[in-house]
Amino acid sequence: MKGRTPHIEHQANHFPDVRNEMIAIRGDMHGLERRIIDKIDENRDKASENQKWIIGLLILSILIPLLIALVTK
Repeated sequence: MKGRTPHIEHQANHFPDVRNEMIAIRGDMHGLERRIIDKIDENRDKASENQKWIIGLLILSILIPLLIALVTK
């Protein structure tokens, strides 16, 4: 039993270090989470704008031939 006591005390001395490392990792994870969410929001805004352009181009591709047909008729 005496041989285990120093081992347990040695492990107990490392608990604050491990706790501090886990707190630091948690902070890093929150930072990464915020960055990922910001990127997702940024990409969503870009996709929304791209969709507007695509819809506009589709409408123009339909209307321009109709207008040309009406003018040349």
